[in-house]
Amino acid sequence: MVHERIAGRMPGNAAGYGFGGAPVVELERLPGVSQPGDVVFYGVDTELGRRFGQGNPGAASFVRQHTVGMMPWTQVMAPGCHDIGIVTAADPGVAMRETTAIATFLAKLGRRPALIGCDHTASLASVLGTASGGVGIPTYLYFDAHLDLGLHDPTPAAGPALHNGNFVERLRQTGQIGHVVNVGARCWSRFAPIYQALPHFTCLPGGPPQPSAAAMIERLSWLAGTRLYVSIDADVLDPSVAPNVCCPEPFGLSVDDLFLLCSWLGRSCTVIGGDLCEVVPSTTSLCSEQALMRCLHALYHPSA
Repeated sequence: MVHERIAGRMPGNAAGYGFGGAPVVELERLPGVSQPGDVVFYGVDTELGRRFGQGNPGAASFVRQHTVGMMPWTQVMAPGCHDIGIVTAADPGVAMRETTAIATFLAKLGRRPALIGCDHTASLASVLGTASGGVGIPTYLYFDAHLDLGLHDPTPAAGPALHNGNFVERLRQTGQIGHVVNVGARCWSRFAPIYQALPHFTCLPGGPPQPSAAAMIERLSWLAGTRLYVSIDADVLDPSVAPNVCCPEPFGLSVDDLFLLCSWLGRSCTVIGGDLCEVVPSTTSLCSEQALMRCLHALYHPSA
């Protein structure tokens, strides 16, 4: 079976804990030690489609290593979490297929995938896998300083090259997502006229001036009760609090505002899966990986 082959590529952590302090479990043992609705973390260290920004192979391993210490908090505030390891396939195509297969397997099992990726293209593999797991057609909400639609680029988004600047448009074309929502876009391409009236696409732009979390929640109120997949690109945060991102943009969200938004989504929507991408391994991260992991947790455990 596919998941057994994948499990062999995903060795456990010798310390017994992994992403966000979640206990490590082999994938083939997961059905017996987890419950429906549990959160299952896994990572992919391979760059799946980098075109823009700084390369960051090993990002998932970095986040895992630097968030293991959250274990006491996770056990008390966010139980029902598991870590099945990191996809280490060197070939991007193989890594993408394995990522999709894992998400599909987890969704069919009734668990909620939580992917930690390198470039944001990994989100495409994860959400398509999750949507293929029998959970219905979800809305895709992504926190990102960039639109990643690629429509302003003279190279068509539907062209042969899939990368982290056009993966959202590829997602829109699949028909497996009902609506796409961007929160926090503030790059120059956001102002391209082609993005002003796209069907089945909504953008809540970031600063300047930066809208408050309360104002953003009010504008997102129509999402209440929907089935949602949520992706967090680390560059949605301001570089002053998250300097280790691939494509930094000024005037980003604060950690507190991102946390409040994620908590509201977790309380108000049915979050079927999520991911965190674009963290660059760094010795001067200002602990952004821990803050981002708390925000990712808030999607699944909004009261934590």
